[in-house]
Amino acid sequence: MQAFPFPPIARLAVGHSAEVWACRVAIGSSDTIQAVRIYHIEVGATQQHSHLVELIRHVGGLSRIAGIAPYLMVDQWQSRSYVVMPLADYDCSRLVESSERDGHEHVTNLSSIVQQMALSLDTLGQFSLVHGSVCPAHILVRDDRAYLIGFSQMHKLSQRRRQQKCVDLMAHGCMAPEAIAGFPGERSDQFALAATYLSMRAGIVPLGETTWVERAMPTLGENERSVVSKALSVRETDRFESCSAFSIALQRVLFN
Repeated sequence: MQAFPFPPIARLAVGHSAEVWACRVAIGSSDTIQAVRIYHIEVGATQQHSHLVELIRHVGGLSRIAGIAPYLMVDQWQSRSYVVMPLADYDCSRLVESSERDGHEHVTNLSSIVQQMALSLDTLGQFSLVHGSVCPAHILVRDDRAYLIGFSQMHKLSQRRRQQKCVDLMAHGCMAPEAIAGFPGERSDQFALAATYLSMRAGIVPLGETTWVERAMPTLGENERSVVSKALSVRETDRFESCSAFSIALQRVLFN
């Protein structure tokens, strides 16, 4: 068996589509500790994974955009793709389990994450790109800054082909109906961002498509529920004009 190119230190997480390790990575003349995300399914097995590598390389070119995780390296090992990125303090799936759900600090933190992600997603939209799998596990936080990862479902709006089915159960639970059907649109990421916020706010893991949403909604205040419900509208045209418009409306009902 071919040895992994980076000496592993510890396994940080295992998800449905990938596992994450802390590894020693030589960058220039420095020996650094970075996060290495290794995808489970072989790259060569389907078109999806050659497409994944291509999209990650494309996003790496956009990493100067605030909120896009900087990929330091993209390569393959034993036919599996992997990416190298800086270590994060945590991913936002941890916030789903927070016991300080109604505390001011927790709500402020969630609001800040939504605000940062809204700007990043709207910027991707300017490139006619849909992230496609926004969910708590695909948002990293480092030094109070939020970063997007998980670009295997990223989709160019000009492409008319049907998008492949999402294999990540948490991401699937946050997806808009049109994205689940394989045809994400301009406001699909807004739906997923609102679902991500709802999951973290209510403390409910986003599994089971709309079932978990029905259980989570009653945990919100009336005005907060109205804003989130609009962003979660089944019809795209009934949602806010942009992710930032959703974020601004949410800020108003939370803090005014």
